[in-house]
Amino acid sequence: MLQSPYRDVRRQGIDLLSRSIQNPRARDVLCETFSRDLITDEAEWIARILAAATAYDPKVATALTALARSGNFRAVAALSAMPDRTAAIESLIVILEDANVWHLARAEAAAALGTIGDERAIGPLTTALRSYETVASKRHYDVAIGAAKGLAALKRSNGIPALLTALDVADELFRAAATRALLELDIDSSAQEPLLRALTDAVESARRQAFEGDGSISIATMRIQAYSAQALLKISNERTIVQTASSALDKAREFLRRHRLE
Repeated sequence: MLQSPYRDVRRQGIDLLSRSIQNPRARDVLCETFSRDLITDEAEWIARILAAATAYDPKVATALTALARSGNFRAVAALSAMPDRTAAIESLIVILEDANVWHLARAEAAAALGTIGDERAIGPLTTALRSYETVASKRHYDVAIGAAKGLAALKRSNGIPALLTALDVADELFRAAATRALLELDIDSSAQEPLLRALTDAVESARRQAFEGDGSISIATMRIQAYSAQALLKISNERTIVQTASSALDKAREFLRRHRLE
């Protein structure tokens, strides 16, 4: 039934197996089906079923981890939904730290670790965030972006130093993710200098872009300007900084509003 070309038949098969999930054969069939390409909602449904099944069959968690490490990023979602939080965190960290795993699966694991909200994820997430420092590649960039999102979701101050350091990275998309993450955290005046530097750089970059080429300004530049300005307004009472940040924020919001991106 699960290999039927008809969606209703496949969904009926998934439903029948979910009712027999305590049967090892049913779990094996669902794991095998989950390893194939599926319509998104079917995959999400099986992911929830398998996540629940890990409560009484550790082998399911092992199978899901293997699938995730082979590049099935939907298996990451199943792992993050496991009832056993410790097992979920350990499995996700294994995926995140394995450089041979598909970069999008690692990025998904990083974000999931943040959503779970356990402090054990801070070390691996910080290391993943700094992966851009050693290898500047698309795969490391995606993982680092996922780590920034994870640290923001964790809402722990431990991740702030690494995010502040990330503000000096040349890649604007990455800096936009880092400033967005900092905006979600409980930052204090120690973040003022790097945030002000990020804001100043973004304002200067926007001005330069406006007079070069076709005069278009990158969206990432304006997002850095908006996020760093908002973050500064959270932590600074200095009149000059407040005025500078407020003006920059108004301009960035107007730009993003025109592009329907705010």
